[in-house]
Amino acid sequence: MYRSNLSLLLIASTGTALAHHGVDAHFDTSTDIRFEAVVTDIRVINPHSYVYFSQLNDAGELVEGRCELFERRFLVRNGLTGETLPPGTPVRITGNPARREANVCHAEQIELADGRSFGNRGQVSDDSDYVPGEALMAAVVGSAEVSSRVIAESSREAVEREPVEIPTEGMFGTWVAFTGMLPDGLPPGVDASELKSSMRSLGGQMMGMGCLMAGMGGQMNADAAQMPMPRFMGTRYQVDYTEAGQAFADTYDPAFDSPDISCQASVLHGMQHHALVNEFVPVGDDRLRWVYGYMDMVRTIHMDQSEHPEDIEPSVLGHSIGYWDGPTLVVHTRGFRSFELFRGVINSDALQVVERVAHDPETDRLIVSFTALDPKFWRAPLQGEIKLARTDQPFTPYGCIELAGANNLRPDERTIFD
Repeated sequence: MYRSNLSLLLIASTGTALAHHGVDAHFDTSTDIRFEAVVTDIRVINPHSYVYFSQLNDAGELVEGRCELFERRFLVRNGLTGETLPPGTPVRITGNPARREANVCHAEQIELADGRSFGNRGQVSDDSDYVPGEALMAAVVGSAEVSSRVIAESSREAVEREPVEIPTEGMFGTWVAFTGMLPDGLPPGVDASELKSSMRSLGGQMMGMGCLMAGMGGQMNADAAQMPMPRFMGTRYQVDYTEAGQAFADTYDPAFDSPDISCQASVLHGMQHHALVNEFVPVGDDRLRWVYGYMDMVRTIHMDQSEHPEDIEPSVLGHSIGYWDGPTLVVHTRGFRSFELFRGVINSDALQVVERVAHDPETDRLIVSFTALDPKFWRAPLQGEIKLARTDQPFTPYGCIELAGANNLRPDERTIFD
């Protein structure tokens, strides 16, 4: 039994807590926590939604808390909005406690007094037996003032971009990657057999089974990095670090250094993560624009330049120049700052990326084959392929607002990339 006056219960985990992507760094998934509370606000946003609440402590005083839910599109898809949990709604929330903040959790279940319960993706069921405690309801009058600190917001460049006509055939248009988390499963027009075939290397062997990676000059490198088997949640890449690269990578802590916390994404990860809609279009005669559905990153490919400027300001997306090799677009990018290129793969400012972008008219697929080279941090190049399917859905701004609070920040609020 939990103490109703405290409205909190710690339960030793028996394996029922689900291990979600990125959760372990911020929440203790080996333990469950329970809050009996009254909702003060709900923010249905990206990359994580939050429900704010008031609860009673041992002294009978109201204290504030919050619990993290999934991103906006999953909650809206399942019907969980601010109208579902208006201020003043009594709830019982079960989840995993935050590692660095009190009265904060990653929600697994939100139970209501009307018999409904919601999962952290907004999925609803009718299995709640929650009865609000009289002491809590007597203590709460109206909605409390909610304080939600904004750690980072995504740039408005994607929202304010120059409007152009969106092609519906050929290389340009709107695209979604085959990997990622989708409310309805696979991307539009993609079946399970095609997803399985996309998990193979260009040579037909399963990725991670000793396939060779091409170097930046196109020559095969027998010592190049190997890619493990892709998952529907996204390919996991590994590199063999140099001594300097390993020393820097050892300082990386996803709890504080993950680009998600700063509402950013890398030049390759951004186009595929969560399988959101990308907009890839020509803008005028001298540049191409790729707007990433994840984190609203806007990338410019300069088609009128044969060399990179000498005074490139290092950035997450770098400086890209492109040219046509027949029907294939070749893009060379440099001028990066140190960042996380893929989950757990740290690059230095010496990173260079070559992409070959091809359109398959028979399947109407966009294939982005890439080779990444970082001689400062990696002993060998990294190569892979990102396959995208055309969609008739328009690009929709992700609108990242990070509200994770002190649980996601070092005391000095710095990351290793600052």
